[in-house]
Amino acid sequence: FLQARASAAAARQFLRSQLIAPANLVAVVNHALCDQQQPKAGKLFYRSSILAPSHPAVLANLGAYFAQSSDCSNMLRAYRRLALAAPADARGGKGLAKAWLIGCDRDGRFHGAEKHVHECLRWVGVLKPNDQKIRFQRVQLLIASGAMDAAHALMAPVIAAGDQSIQAMIPDDFDLGFLSVLASDHWMEGRLTEAFVCLDLILCRDPTNATALLQRGIYLRTGGNLFASRDSLRLLLITRPRYSAGMNGLKITEVAQNLPIDAIRRLRQYCVLNPLAFVGAVTEMSVLGFEAEEPKFGKKMAIRGILASPDDCTNYQHLVRYLIQNRLFKPAGHLLAWLEFIALSSLTCNLLAWLFLHRGEYKAAEKRFQQAIDLDSCNVSARVNLSMLQLKSGEIEKALADYELRWQLGWNKDQGYEMYPQPSLDIPVWDGSDLRGKRVYVRGEQGVGDEIWFVGLLPALISGGATITLECIPKLVPLLQRSFPDVKVCGRGNGALPTLNDVDYQIPIGSLMKFLCDNSYQAPTNYLAADTNLAADRRRLYSDNGRQKVIGISWRSLKREHRRSFEASLHHWQALKNLPNCAFVSLQYGDTAEERAAFKQATGIDIRHDHSIDIFNDVDGMAAQVQAVDAVISIANSTVMLAHAIGTPAWVALRTHQEDWRYRLFHQHSNLLPKCRHYWPHDQQNWARTIGDISIDVKSFLASVKH
Repeated sequence: FLQARASAAAARQFLRSQLIAPANLVAVVNHALCDQQQPKAGKLFYRSSILAPSHPAVLANLGAYFAQSSDCSNMLRAYRRLALAAPADARGGKGLAKAWLIGCDRDGRFHGAEKHVHECLRWVGVLKPNDQKIRFQRVQLLIASGAMDAAHALMAPVIAAGDQSIQAMIPDDFDLGFLSVLASDHWMEGRLTEAFVCLDLILCRDPTNATALLQRGIYLRTGGNLFASRDSLRLLLITRPRYSAGMNGLKITEVAQNLPIDAIRRLRQYCVLNPLAFVGAVTEMSVLGFEAEEPKFGKKMAIRGILASPDDCTNYQHLVRYLIQNRLFKPAGHLLAWLEFIALSSLTCNLLAWLFLHRGEYKAAEKRFQQAIDLDSCNVSARVNLSMLQLKSGEIEKALADYELRWQLGWNKDQGYEMYPQPSLDIPVWDGSDLRGKRVYVRGEQGVGDEIWFVGLLPALISGGATITLECIPKLVPLLQRSFPDVKVCGRGNGALPTLNDVDYQIPIGSLMKFLCDNSYQAPTNYLAADTNLAADRRRLYSDNGRQKVIGISWRSLKREHRRSFEASLHHWQALKNLPNCAFVSLQYGDTAEERAAFKQATGIDIRHDHSIDIFNDVDGMAAQVQAVDAVISIANSTVMLAHAIGTPAWVALRTHQEDWRYRLFHQHSNLLPKCRHYWPHDQQNWARTIGDISIDVKSFLASVKH
């Protein structure tokens, strides 16, 4: 009957057994355990103690009955008798510890003594030093008595061992909250493994424990394991869909994973659960909207934030950025004037300078950048922007100190490569010392065009006697390896990073400028070696065996950050008709078939696209194309940098605000791009007029070049 869990039927059979043999101790005890009626069970336990007054099991059961009845006096009496009758029985010590816990008995009398509790528990520990179940019971009693430090010390060796077999020994009534606190303590002390063992113990007993899942998600995120963190927090929300702390934690993880659209969705759900949090969340939703390339949503949230908190400058600043990026300079100016009135700050001055930059007012921009730095010398954005403006103005020496702060900006975080890789390897950074016999690991940085320009600094490093390993964007490897046979070239992410045993120094390639460049620096050209056979073959094909001059053109720059992409659409290029006896070759990556077809229909000019070369992925093939043409006409993109490095003359159509600092402000020539002629726009951006001016200059140049 007991195996069938039929307690009432079992009790009847035990009663019959006692009628037959009144002194049957086993029948009396089992009858007491089966009986659900407390007074009757108590009488049976008393009877068993009369039959066997010194039997350990009888006394233990009697003590447990009194504990269940909150009869502390009789509970103490029963466990004391057990301790005297069987000193080696740990049940006596545990029972006495429970009896001495501070509290009230069934009669409302206050009792307890923490000192006696700890003495009894130490006694149990001596009797059962390796019994993990006893250890958990001792911990449970210590927690109940408020001795958290002692409980922590008792659990420490178990947690450190991380033995998963102890999970089955955890009592059903064990305080999981203690394990949660213990996990937090371990995490704060830097013992990550122990913290996760505590959380695993909780989740083994209660897989949907909200606190443990939240802690696990936060700890994983802090440790950099974003995917596992997101999985843990998503499981938490599956089991507790309305748990706002879990929703907020998942939002933070999704922001760290650069998933702004998911983060916005989570933030909206959080605001539904906590309507009063909406006002505080508007600013964050605005930021996430812009990061998710949802500028209309970001703008709407920024406006709501301004209406909700008119004195909060943050939403004004986000809205100003949106307006400037969309070339809405007039309303941006009005907002900045208001911001300057209510709270003149370094960030406001930086935004004003940014506005002046986009309007082409460079003197005013320089003044505002300096004002932003005067107000806050730690404004990295203002310092780097000012350094780039100084580079454009030819003040190279003045600019290079703050240019070293460039990686702190965190631009283009969605790129597959680091925009500005901080020299974070555990290797000394080269400080300009003697390089003879030294090994240097040079890390490429920024985009394709930037790396192509920066490698022009390598010959100076090689001449110093250094052995160089160059890390670059993978698609540049064939071209750079051919151009620098003495340099070991490796693609970023294609191998293990070096250690101090492999190299003596490291340096981001852009940082070479501070050692090699000054105001009179003349950048080298013609330092990349294209595939000469492929270039000659393309030359014959494009020029119709030398019957025509060949011009390569590029009109678009696409970047993952949509706001920084720009183009001079082909319909602005009709001035190419002024270049007679010329063949035109597209150096533009992407699908341009429809654009070229429309241009041919409008002008009669056929811009040839070489399908044998993948311009975007095959930079080596594109270098051969650039070497095969007589001239390159382009907007400011990597094509110009490749022409500079190959030695092909180039003409570049620039915008009012040109981010690339290699183009000298309002000058046609620059020491940093000596074979490139710069064409800045007139009073307003007019691509057709700019390209018309370029076509006149190119026509004159081609006339002076012999076949």
